Amino acid sequence: MKKALSSLSLAIKGLSVILAATTIIGASSIFVLSNSKAPQKLLTSFVSKNIEKWADFAISIEKIDSNLLSRTHIKNMIIKDKASSKTIASIESLDIRYSPFKIIQHAGYLPNAITWIDVKDATFFINRNSGGTWEIKEVLKKQIKNSRLHSHSFLARISGLNLHFMDEKGWGKEPLPRPLKDSFQNLNGTATFKDSNVSVVLNGELRSTKKPVILDVYSDISTR
Repeated sequence: MKKALSSLSLAIKGLSVILAATTIIGASSIFVLSNSKAPQKLLTSFVSKNIEKWADFAISIEKIDSNLLSRTHIKNMIIKDKASSKTIASIESLDIRYSPFKIIQHAGYLPNAITWIDVKDATFFINRNSGGTWEIKEVLKKQIKNSRLHSHSFLARISGLNLHFMDEKGWGKEPLPRPLKDSFQNLNGTATFKDSNVSVVLNGELRSTKKPVILDVYSDISTR
């Protein structure tokens, strides 16, 4: 269970880096095109393709709004693994704040310009196969390895998160006869990012028991 939660922090960090960097790259185009319905299709396609250059994701986005200098908002985004076509995450509302001054400060490395992320009504899927591999970690491994983690910190606010996990391996030598499945529902809290360190604190409930839970996870993603 602890490793599943650790994979959650990896997923949030990895997706934050990929999505925020690409939306900042496209900020000037977003500002010009986002005011009418027709260009919106071109805009969402443009941003999706730029995200896919960073990672092996297939992205679909309903709508994007931006004010050019400091904020980009993405509505109804679905993220899938290209190889397996499995859904990694769906996010109804992703609000990213960034600083143009930090872009200059960090020599154009856009992920380090992030100052704030607000994630609302998202669903993450974390699966561990019968060989013991957490699939989300394999998908994000290359992107995390290639990211340049400067001295940087920011906060992500998370509300209405549902985390579905399935474990086919278990903790014994042999795979489980039946996969362990459960969900953390309606999770609310924060994720704090500092360099390669991620600290996630979320409150919600476990679906199988309907009892309240507190998820308190710390992870150094550079060692994962």
